[in-house]
Amino acid sequence: MDFTTKTALGSPEWAEMADLPPEERGQAVSLATVFAQATTDHRELVALRRIVAARAGETNQGFWTIKRRDGTQWQSHWSHGTVEEQVDGETHRIGLGLSQKVQEPEPVVLLERRILEASTDPDEYQAIVALDDLTLIRWVHGTTPPNMIAWRRIPHEPEPAVHPDDRPVMLAMARGLTKSSTHGSLRVRGVDGEWVRIDARADPVAIDDTVGAALVRFTIADQI
Repeated sequence: MDFTTKTALGSPEWAEMADLPPEERGQAVSLATVFAQATTDHRELVALRRIVAARAGETNQGFWTIKRRDGTQWQSHWSHGTVEEQVDGETHRIGLGLSQKVQEPEPVVLLERRILEASTDPDEYQAIVALDDLTLIRWVHGTTPPNMIAWRRIPHEPEPAVHPDDRPVMLAMARGLTKSSTHGSLRVRGVDGEWVRIDARADPVAIDDTVGAALVRFTIADQI
């Protein structure tokens, strides 16, 4: 995982274990694409901090449940360490990870997560966004990712983007999170290259005392 660009590149073995579709194999995809098929355990908060504020030398481990395309699931123990590498002349923080399939009890599902999933509007999407560069980390469990918005960073799909004219709205929403929840209407890139307008609300999420992210809830307004 490249924590600097928020992308991930798995091995051929991982692609087989996770039953990745052909277009996601052998290339970097967004971290959200990886998390879209994974249910994490109660140590997710630590993992999110490692992503948002990665530091060389850090290590982390936990369990996650991987959902395959045929509907089957398998549990894996994962471990990773963060290193610094030079990529195109720039220093990137890279997470080198290993996943091993294991037979373990079902991961703990926190009460707060169950409440959040139960209270989700069927037309509302929920995502965790990094505040340092405003990129998508993952979709909230229970949210089916919208099929009209570009977010996977895979071939034949445009790069995720916010309309240039709406970036001030996005930045104002992020800055306002230091005081309260924020709201805004903005356009994001669609899978067909057109712009999709969303109505969004952002709430601050404290990963720890020094690292924060945002819970963004949005509905599709229209496609332009």
